[in-house]
Amino acid sequence: MVIGAAGPLPSIYNAVSTLVVYFWVSLYVVISIGAVMLLFRERAATAVTIAALIAGAVATSWIYLNGIFFPAPSPISAMSYVALATITPATIAFYLMAPKPR
Repeated sequence: MVIGAAGPLPSIYNAVSTLVVYFWVSLYVVISIGAVMLLFRERAATAVTIAALIAGAVATSWIYLNGIFFPAPSPISAMSYVALATITPATIAFYLMAPKPR
């Protein structure tokens, strides 16, 4: 590893690592929503578990919102929008491909 390296490689690494974090954040929020739905379906929801899941989802969402409200230098600042532009169509596609109840 070269300390203080310049060129495209550190810039690409920073952009991709930021994008991976944004993908992770979105999945964590979806898992939190799914956990709440599952707890209600199984009638195992308590105020403490729901509060913990909501607090975790909100705190994790702040990572994504922080990237939008306080953008980093370019091209890293575009990664929050790249993640949104990738996750939204994928989510819609998964919803449309899900089996429908009859």
